[in-house]
Amino acid sequence: MAIALLSCSREPRESGGLVLHTISAGIGETTKTQLAAEYTDVLWSVADEVDVWVGETAYEFTSTLENTSSQSSFEGLAPADMGTSWVLVYPKGASTRKSGSVISATLPATQTARADSYDPSAALLYGVSQTTSSTTCKHLYSGIRIMFTETGIKRVSLRGNAGEKIAGDFTFDFSGDAPSISGGTSETIVLNAPGGGTFEKDKWYFILCLPTVFSKGITITADNGTQVGYSTTGTSTTFSRTKIKNKESLTIGNWADIGLAGTVHYGPANTICLRKGAGTTIDVTPSLTTAGWQRCGMETTADAALPNGTEVLWGNSSASLSGTTLTLTAADTEGSSLVAIKKGDTILWSFLVWVTASDPASIDLPSGAKLQEPLGGQLYFQWGRKDPLRAGFPCVENQGYNGLSYSIQYPDKYIDGGGNTSDWLTNDTRYPDDNLWGGSLGTKTVWDPCPEGWRVPTGADLEGLDATYKDKFDKYGLLLPDGTLSDFDWRAYCWTREPYGSSAKSLLMETDGIISITGDARYEGLSVRCVKE
Repeated sequence: MAIALLSCSREPRESGGLVLHTISAGIGETTKTQLAAEYTDVLWSVADEVDVWVGETAYEFTSTLENTSSQSSFEGLAPADMGTSWVLVYPKGASTRKSGSVISATLPATQTARADSYDPSAALLYGVSQTTSSTTCKHLYSGIRIMFTETGIKRVSLRGNAGEKIAGDFTFDFSGDAPSISGGTSETIVLNAPGGGTFEKDKWYFILCLPTVFSKGITITADNGTQVGYSTTGTSTTFSRTKIKNKESLTIGNWADIGLAGTVHYGPANTICLRKGAGTTIDVTPSLTTAGWQRCGMETTADAALPNGTEVLWGNSSASLSGTTLTLTAADTEGSSLVAIKKGDTILWSFLVWVTASDPASIDLPSGAKLQEPLGGQLYFQWGRKDPLRAGFPCVENQGYNGLSYSIQYPDKYIDGGGNTSDWLTNDTRYPDDNLWGGSLGTKTVWDPCPEGWRVPTGADLEGLDATYKDKFDKYGLLLPDGTLSDFDWRAYCWTREPYGSSAKSLLMETDGIISITGDARYEGLSVRCVKE
């Protein structure tokens, strides 16, 4: 709680029906220095602006003193008789309207942070006058401070796992001893590095939000433009003034400490090859990779979701789940099935079961690589997605920043390209991911759809092909969001794992057998032909 003492320091002067008041505001608690460690002796700063509400009208008051530690003078035009029921709101403009004892205010859902500082527009406080010369100020925000031990992070966000509102437009009622806050229109607070840059390493930053209880915990997400890391808790979490006052902290460590979005995975390679009628089991204990995006050094993650069910999304193979053991039984006919493990109604992960009469065929390429037949028997993959699509699948609009998590939960939905990105993953040209299938990492990732021991090829793997290889490639068109195949003549397509500008490299074999490595939009569906690791 902050105590502010306000009094007229000289006789008010009249000006157009209003008079000029000078009020003195003193604060007994380090209201602002809890957020600004570099300025521990500063409470009010010169040019600080507040709204002073008299009745249903707000009047602008501005600090006239240089930075001060205990009090500051504010000047503003207001009615000559301000009475004893006026209300002060900091900063100016945070409130939008007042009705009786209720003020509507806005806590920004997007903030810009500076090292050891904060966005003052997010540090809301108010005071109700008790006399013409005194008021008690209360805070209307909470939050948490964050330190990064990695460089290059551009933005970080806070959200409640149960969707509680933590920012945006809200109201507070100051008629009681403590402010009663209701409303809120935003579920997520986004903190951007200043000037479009990146956060400084080993510096403190603050995410400010409304005081609330996250009944199912919180998730903190950070990204550096290509990789996304997160830290999450599933237990009830209360955000109150205590978190800021006591400087409760969260250290965002290296990517291995916090994981990467979607790197919590469940078992081996996402494609399981089985002979007709055969079966296998998979341990689907939640795991993550401890070496970036690579599939290596797996360890169990205690807070990852445990599956409690399974579902065959399409195809005629069967599946059952006992504890964390998934049992797959191949159909008696060749083809493929997509099998999901679930937590309630939510899909956690999915596997392609590829049923063949014998081991999938392969051919030797001029590069020395061994190329497998089309994965899954002529299924289609959006570049970077681990699960295949089939013609006629429903197409949904681009999910923005939620593209990756959406693709996991809805593996049977075609995600359209967003904005001008032509990318299912994102609708923002600043946030593609060139390493989903390995890219410059040079290793297989958890998103690589190929069976164990195989991977999506590079452009170099496919070099040297000519017309003599035409009979090794089936006519295999390019799948578009409307479910049609763009195969106007004989053409064979297959993806590489490499980016090609904002698109991705693919192999194209045309009617006359001419081979080219070109680029296709990442949201389009092409075949995948794996090469031996």
